[in-house]
Amino acid sequence: MFINVKILVIVSTTIALLVTLLPRDTDGHILDTVPLVDGHNDLPYNLYNLLENNLESFRFDQNLTEDALFGKDNCRSCFTDLPRLRQGKVGAQFWVAYVSCQTQYKDALGKTIEQIDVIKRLVKKYSSDLEFVTTADGITEAFEKGKIGSLIGVEGGHSIDSRLGVLRMFYDMGVRYMTLTHSCNTPWADNSYVDDNVPILNLTDYGQMVVKEMNRLGMLVDLSHVSHAVMNKAIQVSRAPVIFSHSSAYTVFRHNRNVPDDTLDLVKENEGVVMVNFYDDFIRPNDAKASIVDVAAHINHIARRIGADYVGIGGDYDGVNKMPTGLEDVSKYPDLIDYLQNEDPDFWTDDNLKKLAGLNLIRVFKKAEEVRDSLIDEQPYQYWIPRADLDSVDDFGQDLKDDPLFGTSVCDVCHTDLPMLRKGKVGAQFWAAYVSCDTQYVDALAKTVEQIDVIKRLVNKYSSDLEFVTTASDCGIKTVSSARSSMLTREFVCTYVFELCGRLPRGAFTKPTTTTTSATRGQLKRTDPIGSNQGSRIRSRPQNRPQIGNDRIRICTAFRHPSHPIQAVRVMFSQIIIS
Repeated sequence: MFINVKILVIVSTTIALLVTLLPRDTDGHILDTVPLVDGHNDLPYNLYNLLENNLESFRFDQNLTEDALFGKDNCRSCFTDLPRLRQGKVGAQFWVAYVSCQTQYKDALGKTIEQIDVIKRLVKKYSSDLEFVTTADGITEAFEKGKIGSLIGVEGGHSIDSRLGVLRMFYDMGVRYMTLTHSCNTPWADNSYVDDNVPILNLTDYGQMVVKEMNRLGMLVDLSHVSHAVMNKAIQVSRAPVIFSHSSAYTVFRHNRNVPDDTLDLVKENEGVVMVNFYDDFIRPNDAKASIVDVAAHINHIARRIGADYVGIGGDYDGVNKMPTGLEDVSKYPDLIDYLQNEDPDFWTDDNLKKLAGLNLIRVFKKAEEVRDSLIDEQPYQYWIPRADLDSVDDFGQDLKDDPLFGTSVCDVCHTDLPMLRKGKVGAQFWAAYVSCDTQYVDALAKTVEQIDVIKRLVNKYSSDLEFVTTASDCGIKTVSSARSSMLTREFVCTYVFELCGRLPRGAFTKPTTTTTSATRGQLKRTDPIGSNQGSRIRSRPQNRPQIGNDRIRICTAFRHPSHPIQAVRVMFSQIIIS
């Protein structure tokens, strides 16, 4: 009896193992034999935008095409759900923990951790279909189980807040690639949009240290979104193969988000991989609708220039609002594979298609792990970013018309940057410290002080172009003329900010003065002709408010009296010179 029970246990275990290793349902397609690994999907950001990362009501296991929230008629950037992933034969997906560039220097780190968390919760909730993966072998193992290997990529170096310790913690959380920048510079690397103007930082010494630490950890270095110079420098510095998680070929369509030929050549030397992006506006001019043909053209250019060993797929689904005809959602990957093979079966053999689908990325991932293992005795990089680097980002100095935050296509009221001011030959500009009327009787004063503070910080940050002035003579013709005669190319912009001051009873106040040596309190001398009992109390500024600089503030404060109603509270003048 004991023997029979033992045999039964062995048989049951064997059957369970066989069931686990049974292949998924197949129709004989090449993607049934090799995992298709997509390098970039922004579904987690849609979860953030539409559900505030609350998955209780999210039905990922249903086709969401007609969903009231995630459907195509309601969400222009929603292309992903489990049924369509299955139809698309996706074997592994890098889910992206992306946070906006607006969070840089604020709460980027906290929000990124929230995005990593929601990815892990999504995978856990749908664990019968998804499996959390952190290794190259894990991709293959999940595929053999019939599951979609789920990996995490962080999109944008601003997420680490320029801290190598955070980078290491991200790796411990399961992050396996980081894009060095998004569409904004970090203090240590330029983003791709500087290529439309003038490079600012390239990859600084600290940025090179970030790349080397990623190599030491075994984290893939992703060069999508970075400038041309940063691409080439990072490849030169990296000790492991790099990836472009969602970028296409610059020669096919000249967009700064795509990879130039000289960089493609370096990718081949580095043995990395360029995973082609599907987004309409990155693959062809926007005067016509993109199609699967355009995506194939980018794949073909890369494969023919540097070989089929160095190209992959990074669709960018759920991160953009336009996808090509024929690749409308994540169900369409098999159509792309079929199209390539039908168009050129001699080049796109089964072996080459398998490399494109996922084997190239898996090879790069394994090599990064080998480099990590070879550096096992190397100590972590423990340096802080130099203070000077933190002040070096120059986003305002760029042409912002195509910026993802300030660009004219997304911001109806954004019309200003330094290049445009220069082109407009602006000689003087009032920067307005405006706060909404809704703040009246609430926190108008505090908010106005904050606005004055940000103007002064803007001037200080761009001091090579802006100069803070406080008198009309600084903007006068004589001043400008004398400056031009001595500096030739300098143009001056004089700016007054906030011009609100009503009539005051004559003699009610002397000139505003600022006493106290601590510069934390402002006080107005009062000579009240009406009577000392009728005057209002003037409060000192709390020490935690932004300090504007007492020599730069002009304040008029009216006191309340039946015969002298308050018509306005104060006037603040500040002036700026653009050189």
